[in-house]
Amino acid sequence: MGKKMSYFKHKKCFWINIAMAQHCNLNCKGCAVFSPLAEKNVLSFSQPIKDFEHIKSISREIIDFKFSYLGGEPLLNPNFLDIVKRMRELFPNSYQDFLTNGLLLPDNDEEFWKTIKKLNLNIFISKYPIDIDRTNYEKLAKKFSVKINYRTINSTKIYSCKTRQVVDNCSINNNLPWTKNVLDLLGTQNHKEKFNNCPYYGGLIYSNGNLYSCCIHAYIQNFINYFKVDIPITYHDYICVQNLKNIAEIDSFLQTPKPLCRFCKQVYIFSENEKQIEWDFSNKSISEWT
Repeated sequence: MGKKMSYFKHKKCFWINIAMAQHCNLNCKGCAVFSPLAEKNVLSFSQPIKDFEHIKSISREIIDFKFSYLGGEPLLNPNFLDIVKRMRELFPNSYQDFLTNGLLLPDNDEEFWKTIKKLNLNIFISKYPIDIDRTNYEKLAKKFSVKINYRTINSTKIYSCKTRQVVDNCSINNNLPWTKNVLDLLGTQNHKEKFNNCPYYGGLIYSNGNLYSCCIHAYIQNFINYFKVDIPITYHDYICVQNLKNIAEIDSFLQTPKPLCRFCKQVYIFSENEKQIEWDFSNKSISEWT
């Protein structure tokens, strides 16, 4: 497979996923962004605002912007709404959404939902097998015309919020297995081939001042720190926002194979070679990611 086409030339769209928190409140086995392994760590207010003010100053030729706020769990970040408010001011016509597991939504009052509506922020909820009462927040979302999109993850197991235990889920008949990222700890993969066939290609991940072309790259430091493995991250694997002079540099970055790709064995989602596991709580075993 040859060089990837110019992302901005063809799409005229700048799509950035913003890592609002490294950690999560759910602890899923084989989490794609290694959240069970992460220390409590949230994005500050000042860092992303400074960086996106810079991006705005060099991106006048871009027609459209798309921002997705991710975790870990983004609602664990106390700066969440303040960051989104400023991003809406900077990019008033941009599409914006956030991805959440929904566990914290019942804790929010009407003011939260009014703000979400005012900011024109769409919500994507990964509907994990959790016995959470969604009635109240669904009513509030409907009241304030906030769009909620569910992405259901079926499993033969379910998490009980009352007992804080994972138990059998008798209501699921057709099990759609949970999947995981598969790492090659020896780094023996062909990095160009893995890059050209990357299932995550298309958007960028912003994390603590840097842009990455893949969620594994953006979050893998949590895996490295926890298991003390030797997976080097080089300056070729990311691009520092404050060093950007123009959008063309990001375009070139998106088309260039990364050294980190040699540690990845991930394949296209739903392909016959995809690694599937049963959804469950993580016990922080390295086998969940290898």
